Amino acid sequence: MEALTATVGRYQIRAMVTTPRADRTPAVLVHGLGVSGRYWRPLARRLAPHRQVLVPDLPGHGRSPAGAPQLGVAAMAGVLEQWMGAVGISSAALVGNSLGCQIAAELAARSPARVAALVLCGPTVDPAARRAGIQLLRLARSAPVEHPALYPVVLADYLRAGPRRVLGELRLMLDHRIEEVLPRVRAPGLVIRGGFDRVVPRRWAAEVAALLPRGRLVEVPLAGHAAHFSRPGRVAAVVEDFLASLPQPSA
Repeated sequence: MEALTATVGRYQIRAMVTTPRADRTPAVLVHGLGVSGRYWRPLARRLAPHRQVLVPDLPGHGRSPAGAPQLGVAAMAGVLEQWMGAVGISSAALVGNSLGCQIAAELAARSPARVAALVLCGPTVDPAARRAGIQLLRLARSAPVEHPALYPVVLADYLRAGPRRVLGELRLMLDHRIEEVLPRVRAPGLVIRGGFDRVVPRRWAAEVAALLPRGRLVEVPLAGHAAHFSRPGRVAAVVEDFLASLPQPSA
């Protein structure tokens, strides 16, 4: 993967990208709370033979410059849309994880032409658990079932972001009502849940799929909240099977 830097308004956004393919819809991978796109690399490598993959670090995250102001979910979706335009992506499949699902869903609802498909891997936030304490407890319960290699990646990203940004982002994540956004999405949707995910109960994942006008749910066994990291081969196969069933752009 190659590095790409683009300026969007006052933000400089760095990303990892693979070789473009005119005959396949590109995939944009949207990271979660406090982290960067680094934890998408295992999945990105497996998707790259099939289509272009772009993995941005949103403002204030990862390799993008620190110090960006805290942005809410809708504002982050707006920045992501502008970034897609800046790097020449008119339409893409958006693949989000956790908070990234909320950002991707917002963009899909507000700009249908930008989003050819929507993949929500571990979507947050369950309306029945919209409290910081519950979410942190669920995350703690899910941590032991994650792949051990994920821990240093996430810890390094959290340390770089700092507690103020991480906790502020958690508050904004909890304030966002994804259940009100999903019915406005026109793109076909796929919900992926790790079988051991304690952050996203099976009941909530099924509800997310049902709220999407054209949604379906797939569970990945032996995976936690970051199924794309612990079971990248399986998740890539599920995503590719879904995307391959959709109309592709003309070469």
